[in-house]
Amino acid sequence: MSKVATFYQYYYKDIFNYVYNLLNDIDAAQEIVQETFTCLCENIDMDASIDQKKVKVWALEKAHYLSIKYLQKVDDVLLNSIKVTSNIWSREILEEKIQTKALREFLRSMLQEIKIEHQKAICLVDLQGLSYKESAYLLDITEEAFGSLLKRARQAFIRKILKEFNPDLLKLPLSLYEQRMLLTWFDILDYPNNIEKEISTKVQGFFNGFHQSFEDFRRETYPRNLNQYLLSLVQLNKSSIVADFGAGTGSLIKDVSPLVSEVFAIDHSIEMLKTVTNLQKNYGLSNVKTISADVSMDLSFMKGSVDVGFSCMLIHHIFNPLKAIKQMTKTLVAGGELVIADLTFTNKNWRFKESHDFWTGFKAEQLQKWLEEAELEIIKLSENDNYHFCFNDLKVKGKYVKVPLLIAHCRKK
Repeated sequence: MSKVATFYQYYYKDIFNYVYNLLNDIDAAQEIVQETFTCLCENIDMDASIDQKKVKVWALEKAHYLSIKYLQKVDDVLLNSIKVTSNIWSREILEEKIQTKALREFLRSMLQEIKIEHQKAICLVDLQGLSYKESAYLLDITEEAFGSLLKRARQAFIRKILKEFNPDLLKLPLSLYEQRMLLTWFDILDYPNNIEKEISTKVQGFFNGFHQSFEDFRRETYPRNLNQYLLSLVQLNKSSIVADFGAGTGSLIKDVSPLVSEVFAIDHSIEMLKTVTNLQKNYGLSNVKTISADVSMDLSFMKGSVDVGFSCMLIHHIFNPLKAIKQMTKTLVAGGELVIADLTFTNKNWRFKESHDFWTGFKAEQLQKWLEEAELEIIKLSENDNYHFCFNDLKVKGKYVKVPLLIAHCRKK
């Protein structure tokens, strides 16, 4: 097999996809690809400047040049914008839906609205599957500079899509991970009007199906003696009324019930609350009352009734944590206390986001802003390195990732 035939076999698909996604014209793309390989055939043996290790890059450059010449003849508007289309993010986010014509048209229109250098970066890596090194060579920049460019390009593209659906989404301090989750969880062609409600429903459905194995997960993942640490932050007595927001299967409730007058177990999952009810019967916890409620919705029926509230590993499941914090605060008596325990923010891409984890943890400064906006006096707010949540690293079998506890202890003003 000749060199050119070998190159044709290996690179035809990539070159064709590249040209087609520039022109959106199958016949024109086929002609340009044929011309590209004809030029390659004529030059590969006589042009010493063509490094055989970079044939694919050379062919892409030639195909790009020929595409521009074609557009100069037939479509000035398309030439100016260099419309990029098709399966951006197909492997990671949009999956099989990317093949639909409506979605291709939608993505093309969104890509047109970001900077041309961002379009190029996304096209080269996410569309064509080129390496950072190949892409950097094509754009005549360093590999490090290209990595930075691609990160900005992806963020700009995702933000443009989210803004199209709901401009209010971008008022939340969403990292790139949360932005990508919104595109992973929902069909772009049928995006929900009420995202907050849809996320709440997804989380509720997940925990309704997870209640039987949650305690095993908790034992494997949560820090040892976490309940004791949380209880050590507050002063409880036999007249105290306590609320456990996001009670789950009742691990904290079992420890706190003997110490206080009454405990409200609040959870959005009916199945989780059934587990708490069984716990009541098995341990004789007569002072526990279960309440089915979404903590981010209206808790006015509990207004001013709680001395101490606990929220453990709850708010990273909630679309708008500030709303939830305000609702929990509403239930407290004047001078009542709220303890929030959750994940510290991590940018490690160590686990696949499913339909129950929306936020990748929180930075202390962001949680501080929310607490202050909820008119809570902060007694303690810190990342506690003595307590870690331990998750399986889904990329490396047998490896674990430790995420520090973020703890907040507050008082209602």
